[in-house]
Order: sequence, then structure tokens, then C-alpha cells
Amino acid sequence: VRTLSCWRARAMAVLSSMAVSAAMLLSCFPGVASWENRLSQSLLENENTPTLTFSILEPGTKPSCTTKMHKQMFEALYSHPQYTPNEYIADLIFINVDTMLQIMWPYRAEIGKKEGGDFDSDVYARNYEGNCQWHTVEPTDIYEATLKNYTAQCTKCSKTQKFVYFRSPNHWDQPECEFDLPLVRNRFTNFSMIFVGEDLTDELSEGHDVNFLQPLLDEEKDEMPLPEYRAANSTRYKACFIGAQSSDIRRAMFDTLNDIDGFYVHETIKWAKDNSEYKETMRKCDFGFSPRGDAHYSFRTTELLNMGVIPVIIDDAQREPYNIPLREWALRLPEGKIHKAEHFLNKISESEKDRLRENGRQMLQMCSTPERTTYTVVQALFDSLGDSDILMKSFRLSE
Repeated sequence: VRTLSCWRARAMAVLSSMAVSAAMLLSCFPGVASWENRLSQSLLENENTPTLTFSILEPGTKPSCTTKMHKQMFEALYSHPQYTPNEYIADLIFINVDTMLQIMWPYRAEIGKKEGGDFDSDVYARNYEGNCQWHTVEPTDIYEATLKNYTAQCTKCSKTQKFVYFRSPNHWDQPECEFDLPLVRNRFTNFSMIFVGEDLTDELSEGHDVNFLQPLLDEEKDEMPLPEYRAANSTRYKACFIGAQSSDIRRAMFDTLNDIDGFYVHETIKWAKDNSEYKETMRKCDFGFSPRGDAHYSFRTTELLNMGVIPVIIDDAQREPYNIPLREWALRLPEGKIHKAEHFLNKISESEKDRLRENGRQMLQMCSTPERTTYTVVQALFDSLGDSDILMKSFRLSE
């Protein structure tokens, strides 16, 4: 009887989610219509409509820190049509603990300036939802305790459900830190885990893991330039990079690409709140380099998409975001072929540029805010589990 009741509840949850109106889905993504329309139509009409559901566990212990980005993402999860409040019938389980601790530094810098500090001030740690520290294992400890408590009550759940863990990208200056992916993975060997993050690599990832693009900051949303902007500007560059020499790849770029005609390569020493000059220049570029820096992720890729520029990823290890082939919306230049960048870009036809820009707009709509990113991550999880192929069908595919 218990089994039949569970399956009946599962069926009702699935039927309910499939009946969600397009208007309801659209309300989750204000301001951009095409991606939401496509997603809505896919959910409502596609023969591969998702039948998976997910639930969220709340921890018994409140973490010392919760970032704004985490709050936005979990609010979006709670409003998602595939969410069910009955955790025992869900296929995927999220735990509402901020193990990622991401997008801390812009707010940290802002608060530091208000109190007379500088960019590197630790004032942020005392002001933003408690004692926030980039390199802390406390959230993972709370996540693990919540998971073990749940599976102790539901002994079969550790075998029948998959648990989603958001991996922190802030380990780059702590090479053996306790939340480095192999060490975190070892903590959960008795559970069926899926890792989601921003700097996952192919080498350290497993089948269902999902990488995602860093959403834009609040003040940078919805700034896609109009075609008239390009037409009104006679100064044009083939490829651009503005940033710090914070990695061997970036130093190689400055050594190799500086003197190439049509390339704009400029060094910045520190992060600036006012980046209007950066935007003004980048919008004049056909291609924008997005090399790995301190880690295998960057705000830069989403910023380039937001400015209508085709990203050129220089990172041999980065896992493709949302498990969508990179070639559908960007270019990848091998790290060992930076010196051939001019020849590489000259081979890209105008029709291919148009296709990449069109798909770039599509990708931007999927990831420009934490809320949109959350919906795309959920869909990527469903797709990776073989429940649908909605994300791939939303692109103009290459031959």
C-alpha cells in the first residue's frame, strides 16, 4: 500500500508539472521571451517532456554564511514546475546549504569602499549574511550531516535517489583545500552524487555532472547591444582581450597577440567598479578571448555573450557548460596554439559568425541571471539523465 501510494503521488506530481501553463513558466524569466517560449513549448509539447522531479532538503543547522546568488538560485528551484515538496518520491535531491559561496567579491569590494577599505578588504566577511569566508568547509559539513540524517530515515533513498552538490570554484589558491573536488567526492562515496559547478573539468567530472556559466551581476543585465550600435561605429577589431596577466595562458597571449593588426590586447591591473570603457571597446570586437585565469571559469564568457561578441575559449580542461557542445555557441582555441590565433579566426566564415552570434544570444538567455541559470541547470540535469534533449533542440546546430 505504501509503495502504491508513493507511485500515485509521483504520478500526480508529474501530471501536475506537465500541466503548468506557458504563462507560469514565462513569469520565471522576465524580460526575455524567446528562450522561455522555447522552453515552455518543449515542456508542454515535446515528446520528451521531463518526467523527473526534484525536492529540496532544509538543514537542521543554519550555515554561518549564505550568499545572494545561492538565495536567488534556491528561490528559483522552489518555484520550478518539476519541484515536489515530497522528498521521498523525488528523483533528485538538492540541499539548501551554500556550498558554492560564489559572487562574493563584488559585494565585498563595495562594502569595503564604504568603510574606507580597498578591494581586498575583509569587511565583507563581517557584513554579508554572517561570517562569509571563501575557504571554509563548514557548508559541506552541514550538507553531509543533512544528507546522512535524511538517508538514515529513508534507508533506500541513498540508492534510489541522486543528490546534487554545488561545488565551490574558490579553491584556486588552495591547491589541497578540503573542498577540492576529488576530496569532496570521496566524502560521498556511499551516495549517488551529481556535482554542479562553474569550473568543473573533464578529467575530474563524471557522467551526469553539470558545468554552468557564471551569471551576470545585477547591474549588467539586459545590455545586449542593438545592431545599430555596430553600424554606427567605424572602429572595429577582429579580436579583443582586456584583463590581467593572471595565468601562464594569459601571459602567452600578451607575448604573442599584442602586435597583430586588428587585435586589441590590453592589460588591467585590478578589478574596477566602473567598466564602461571595457564594454565600449569590447562591443567593437567580432571575437573576444576568454582564457582561463586563476580557475577554469570566468565572468568574461557571459559578459562577451551579453555584448554580442563571439567567445573564444582558451582552456583545454574546462567541461562544456550544460553539456552542450561548445562549437554550437563559441570557439575553442587550444592552449598550445595561441600563436595561431590570427589564422584560426580568419578561417571563420561570415555565415558561421552569424550562427555563433545567434546561438550566443540563445545561450545568454539561458544563463544571464541566477534564476535563468537555475532553470537551465535543472534542464541539463534532466537531459544528462536521459529524460529529454530539450537544451540541444533549442540551438541552431552546426553541420
